[in-house]
Amino acid sequence: YISDIWVSPDHQGKGIGRQLILAAMEKGKREGLGFAGLLVHAENLNAQQVYERLGFGVVKTVEFSGGFYYHLQKVL
Repeated sequence: YISDIWVSPDHQGKGIGRQLILAAMEKGKREGLGFAGLLVHAENLNAQQVYERLGFGVVKTVEFSGGFYYHLQKVL
């Protein structure tokens, strides 16, 4: 499960978040995990688009910490 990826606003849009996600997925694959999962706030369309371009798909919507989130997964 990938959690708490954050890129400083001064450095957003440079592909850093994408590189962090790719590194996490590669590590999971090396360790024999079958899939990667994460949550993204339902209103965070920019992040959701990044995850979908990386091959993640929405599995379900969950209520968490006072908001609605999409649970996305990707087969590694």
